[in-house]
Amino acid sequence: MFYHLTQNQETAFNIYENGLKRIQSNLGTKDANQILVDVLGNNNPVVKVRQNPIYLYFDEKLKSILEQIDRSVYVFFVDEKGLDFNKLYVLDQFYLNRVVEKEVTAQQDINDCISKYSKTLKTVKEYGESGLEYKYPEFLYLGDIPTEFVKLVRSPI
Repeated sequence: MFYHLTQNQETAFNIYENGLKRIQSNLGTKDANQILVDVLGNNNPVVKVRQNPIYLYFDEKLKSILEQIDRSVYVFFVDEKGLDFNKLYVLDQFYLNRVVEKEVTAQQDINDCISKYSKTLKTVKEYGESGLEYKYPEFLYLGDIPTEFVKLVRSPI
């Protein structure tokens, strides 16, 4: 099962009314995306996949994610029947987080983490067949998800 999270009330209303659309920007990824462009360039497949995808969380990781954030989050369940799995990609966000959270600051270490991150790009099918288990899987969907496949399951307190 997949979920989508947002803290923005207006965005949550738009999702509720119109489904999930790739045109909805994610300000929380702006810095990370710029780091990727700086290191990898605009034409890298990872940079292209991260251009306005819909970020999804897999059920087994949702609990730990929700423990890291406050209750000001809207949580939407995404029915897999509404997904075209050829448009679903996964990366190991562990490496990118090390850069964004300033765990590594030397340019060579940043480059190494970004290189490792970029090498984890797989379709969800490739990921499933590989037997790999990413530390922090990041699911990026490159399509829209109609309203009938999106359900609000938690509102902020």
